[in-house]
Amino acid sequence: MCPVCGAGFPKLTASAGSPLLAPAKTTKTILNRLSTEFNPALQSREVRQPLRVPGLYPVGGTRAELTQKTREASAHWQRFVKAAGFIAT
Repeated sequence: MCPVCGAGFPKLTASAGSPLLAPAKTTKTILNRLSTEFNPALQSREVRQPLRVPGLYPVGGTRAELTQKTREASAHWQRFVKAAGFIAT
């Protein structure tokens, strides 16, 4: 049994992601090019196979999808942070 589930969150599920990020002032042209190059690569066997060994599952996607997923995850986890009484210091 996971400790967090026993602490009052029996339906807790969690996942982790490692998105490709770039510096804040990177131009849209460069960001689009990175997306254009990386997304097909993430679907190739040469990239996917080594990542699956440690249990990673490459997904890929658009910048807009990442923004939406980040917002959703932030809203989701905010509930748990507040319930646990965590505060920023």
